[in-house]
Amino acid sequence: MIYEALDTKVFKSIKDLEMAHHVRKRLEDSYEGTSVVNKSKLYIFKDKFVKFKMLKDESVLEMFHRLSHCK
Repeated sequence: MIYEALDTKVFKSIKDLEMAHHVRKRLEDSYEGTSVVNKSKLYIFKDKFVKFKMLKDESVLEMFHRLSHCK
């Protein structure tokens, strides 16, 4: 049943694993990334947040909308 929810590429990467903890680790790496990737994403996010400023003639609501939709 779990296999039906997986992307074909991810399924192919776990189909031969026998231990549940190996499957879990592989799925975590596939969907959440490794710790190195997560640290890099966090660094980029922090940098964007520090540089985030209200634009000239921008309302607080517009700024909040821009902040909440920034990727």
